[in-house]
Amino acid sequence: MFAVVYGGFIVQALALGTLFARYVARRWPDVVRARLGGLRPGGSQRAPQWLAAGTLALTPFPLALQLAWAAGASAGLDAPGSVNSRVVAATHA
Repeated sequence: MFAVVYGGFIVQALALGTLFARYVARRWPDVVRARLGGLRPGGSQRAPQWLAAGTLALTPFPLALQLAWAAGASAGLDAPGSVNSRVVAATHA
């Protein structure tokens, strides 16, 4: 049942992402096909570069933590008897 439910979520996310990309390409074709070098000079021209650099600098940390948790590490997680874990267990009961 788990695979069916979450597999459906994954298929839905991929479909929505694809349909959104197609919608944007049809709605604003000039913007999608424009080259970044062809933009007018201004202060906002550097914003995408700074955003990409910040994203690339910060992404490895949460990614490494998620991979460690997936491998069974318990760093950063609450102890099994903590209040937070009891609240989560109670809400999932």
